Amino acid sequence: MSYFMIAVGTKPDLSSIPKIEAIPVKEAQEYVQRLIPILLDKLVSDVWFIHDGETGTSHNFIQSSIEQMQMDSMPFSKTLLSKTIGECAKAGDSFRIWWAGGELEVEKCTSVENVMYTIIKQVNGGKDIGIGYERKP
Repeated sequence: MSYFMIAVGTKPDLSSIPKIEAIPVKEAQEYVQRLIPILLDKLVSDVWFIHDGETGTSHNFIQSSIEQMQMDSMPFSKTLLSKTIGECAKAGDSFRIWWAGGELEVEKCTSVENVMYTIIKQVNGGKDIGIGYERKP
């Protein structure tokens, strides 16, 4: 199985992050397209699939970030996932990260700081990352 990430709102500018791209969700694999009505509370037109440029998933940059944290003691703030989250939060209204094959329920956060804390808690607890961010109005 693999990790997946979507963002909602204005397209995030990921040009400074190697290999990671935001593409319209309609260009993502069918698995992601079918889940959009289930994952989002309301249907919106500006949904972006954040992919790793290689696998058709978001797995490579998310998994490598987890491994860097666990094996290299890299601070989460220095990982590709952290940088991607920052750009997605800056650009849009919400984003979601989940593990395919796992629960679609995610821990919901309304601040980027809480997203970062929750991901660190999930990783340190041996859990798959499952996070949803929604900007406060």
